[in-house]
Amino acid sequence: MALTEYQLTISTSFPLGLASDRFQKEIQDSAITIALDHIDTLDDVCSVWFKSLLPSEDESLLDTLATSHSGIPLPSTAQPVIIDTPSADSGVPGIAPAKGLGGYIPDPASNPYNPAVDEVVSQYVDLEGALVTRGKVFTDEGSFRDDFTGATLATPLTGTLTFTNGSRAVTGSGTLFTEELNRSLYIKLDSDGYDAWVTITRVTSDSTLVLDEPYTGVGGVGSAEFTRWVPYGYGASPGTIGVGSSIATLSSGIGVDGEVHISRYGDYAPVSSVWLGSISQRIANQSAHFGFRDDHQNPSHFCQVLFDGTDATKVKFQTAWDGEVQTTQVALPSGSVSSSTLRYKIDINIEYCSLLVNGVLLAKHNNHLPDMYSDMEICAGIQNSGAVTNTDLTVDTVLFVDHNQVQIGSMLDAPIPIRISEDQHTLIGQLVTTATTQDQIIASYTVPSGKVLYLIGYRVDNGGTNPGMIKIGRAPVGSEPISPGTATGNLFRVFDLAPGSSSGEVDMGSNPRQLGTEGDQIVITVTPKSKAAAAWRGSLDFVLR
Repeated sequence: MALTEYQLTISTSFPLGLASDRFQKEIQDSAITIALDHIDTLDDVCSVWFKSLLPSEDESLLDTLATSHSGIPLPSTAQPVIIDTPSADSGVPGIAPAKGLGGYIPDPASNPYNPAVDEVVSQYVDLEGALVTRGKVFTDEGSFRDDFTGATLATPLTGTLTFTNGSRAVTGSGTLFTEELNRSLYIKLDSDGYDAWVTITRVTSDSTLVLDEPYTGVGGVGSAEFTRWVPYGYGASPGTIGVGSSIATLSSGIGVDGEVHISRYGDYAPVSSVWLGSISQRIANQSAHFGFRDDHQNPSHFCQVLFDGTDATKVKFQTAWDGEVQTTQVALPSGSVSSSTLRYKIDINIEYCSLLVNGVLLAKHNNHLPDMYSDMEICAGIQNSGAVTNTDLTVDTVLFVDHNQVQIGSMLDAPIPIRISEDQHTLIGQLVTTATTQDQIIASYTVPSGKVLYLIGYRVDNGGTNPGMIKIGRAPVGSEPISPGTATGNLFRVFDLAPGSSSGEVDMGSNPRQLGTEGDQIVITVTPKSKAAAAWRGSLDFVLR
């Protein structure tokens, strides 16, 4: 009998993409009675050749197999390799050094390979010809830093998208998926609510992608958006979320049962997160948090910083395992208050959880810790439980580190280097100037008794349209501007700062500069060049000895 060809359009018949090897095996394992000869693909056409004409029921089954096909290639079968020739580059038999690889494998920024979560990932060759493989020992996947650029959490996508309730496949028309999206971002149709947000597992082309889970929204055809953080609001009058000047602001509103949260997927321990943030006030009937939760609203496993009560000099560090909570109330270091922008660092290890604020260890828990295999969300939120006034929880920067452990046996003849942990601090200040050309203080810090302050870094940003003279040093630094490059005994740095620019030194740790002793006031000041409005922001990194 003559071979019979059946043509399938890849972009429409295979919603999740086509892997010819897997599709061939699925046909051979199915109830189709006519023997398969071979499969060819050309552009958007998949030609399936059978030994003879298919009965109508077999033709229908072929269409069903295509629709349900996963698009995931079969795992490759390992073949023995005989190494008998040396590499010209390294001299090691049969092994050449990989080129152009960074510290992350796969590199999330430039590597085109996006494996599905349920895929058995084989070794493959990258664009530079290097052999790449994945392994939990060496692979850092999921770590991120977010500075909240833009004006909103969600970003609109180009083109028109089609979502189907209950399906993982998303298609587009006039879309640019490979340019605008990547694995782990959240996506939904504009017309669906926040409960419809779902992560992307794989971007297969500019017009097709695969979701991590079946879509729960109503679905349909229309405009869509993506986000790195999922916003949630609860209660009759939930709060609001705004983004501007590289800061995310969660506003509580005044609803007696209002809640507002942002959340994104993290991982299980060991993990770390750093939050640079503040809360505008501390009042009754209200609480806020940064940290890790297994559920952003009703967690049973968590590790978080809790802002409750009315004392702005204190916060609580909480950890929990299946509802059993361990709480430690701590005083913020160096007389700080929670309305100031502070650096909160949370570590979750298998044996303990810890909290550091501005580099100072404040609490360490060993008892009730999150389950070591609980997938944790990275969350921030604020909740009302009665009559309140509006409070802003601001998040400037979030750093998340997904640790993958490597145990190294040292073979050094010399002693292993010891890292000394110092009393490190970060001072941050913000200032808006209007109608003045006099010296204004952006940030100020008084050196504690018995301590000497050594500067290890600084940065100043001009977010307005007005230039200014920046002076860093020990007060007083003078009421009149000093020419750039000229300094008095109290001044460490003097420089002009143009509108929309920044200046700083961030790598002075190996050669810290003594800036003051006990009782000295260390300041960053600005002398605006005109009376136009301007916004200034400065930070100092230092150690106390």
